[in-house]
Amino acid sequence: FTGDLKSAGVDLLLATELISQFLMDTDGIAEVYTASTIKATNFGDRGIKGALARGFNQKRSGDIMFVKEPHWIEHMESGTTHGTIYSYDTHIPIVFYGWGINKGNSVEYQTITDIAPTLSILLSIKFPSGNTGQPVARALK
Repeated sequence: FTGDLKSAGVDLLLATELISQFLMDTDGIAEVYTASTIKATNFGDRGIKGALARGFNQKRSGDIMFVKEPHWIEHMESGTTHGTIYSYDTHIPIVFYGWGINKGNSVEYQTITDIAPTLSILLSIKFPSGNTGQPVARALK
């Protein structure tokens, strides 16, 4: 099928609900959300639901979003994809070194979005458009 659902007489809400139910019965699928649910619900900033909501783009995202169970990834010889929402896949070290950086280390949680504003301060430039992170103040002199 290559046309749109409406012209084929298919109700989009019904279709997405049926597909969501099918996916939830599939091995390796942890959670399934329809676009209508993502748009209508405030999931907050944390957790899987919040990450899906922050990544949702009404014009570009699909009608159904799903999350795999932990440790379910595409076949690889070794390693990971860093493409899941789980901490084992997203927790990576961050290292700042050189001019303008304080000596030391920290176990404070930082997000990948904190890198750009930190580098912006070091380079004395404006934060990037759409910046959502905060500078890693502890690292800066």
